[in-house]
Amino acid sequence: MLYNKMRQVMKEGVDMISYVGFIRGLNVGGKNKVAMSDLRFEFEQLNYQSVSTIGNTGVIFFDSDEEVENDALSRQLTDKLGLEIKIVCLTFEKLLKIKSQLPDWWNQEKEWRHNVLFLLDEIDISHLTNQFPTFDESIEKAFVMDEAIFWASAFTERKDYYRSQYSKLMKHKVYKHVTIRNGNTLNKVFNKIEETGKKMGHS
Repeated sequence: MLYNKMRQVMKEGVDMISYVGFIRGLNVGGKNKVAMSDLRFEFEQLNYQSVSTIGNTGVIFFDSDEEVENDALSRQLTDKLGLEIKIVCLTFEKLLKIKSQLPDWWNQEKEWRHNVLFLLDEIDISHLTNQFPTFDESIEKAFVMDEAIFWASAFTERKDYYRSQYSKLMKHKVYKHVTIRNGNTLNKVFNKIEETGKKMGHS
C-alpha cells in the first residue's frame, strides 16, 4: 500500500522520513501571528528538507533524516519564533494509515462540524476521552485512533450544537493540550501526501 511504500524518501543516499507537523494556535483570532514563509525558513534552518505549508493553517510538511521529537522541536521553534509553540508531528505513513481506517460518517454531514483533535505534550488520550464518556449520536459522533480524535457535531442547528459535548471542550482544562483542524484541511493534507507519492512514482 502507498503508506508502506512512502515510509522513507531517499535523498542523497540518506533515508529521509516524511512528516506533517500540526502547530497549535498559529494565526488564530489575530494572535500568534507567524508568516508561513517565516515558518518554512525556520524549518530549513533546522536542516529539514522539502519544507512546504498549506495556506495559513499552521500545517507544515517536511523531511527529516531522523525521528522527530515533538517536545524538542516545540522548544526549538519557541526559541526561534519568540512565542510559545506546540507541535505534533505525524509521518506520512501514519496519516495514510489513519485515512484508511476513518469511519464512513467522517466529513460527510454538511450541517455538522467535522474536526480532528491531535494530542500535544505527550498527553494520554484517555485524559480527554474519560471526560466525555457518552455521546448523543443524534447530534455528535467521535472516533478515537491512537493520538487523534475525529469528532463531528451538529453545528447549523445551534441549539443542538450547544447541547453537544464538543461545545464544552473549549472550557475544559485539556483544551490547551490539543491542536484542532477541520475536515477540509485534513483532506488537503491527505491529498498532498498522495500527490507526493504519485510524483515519486508510487502507486
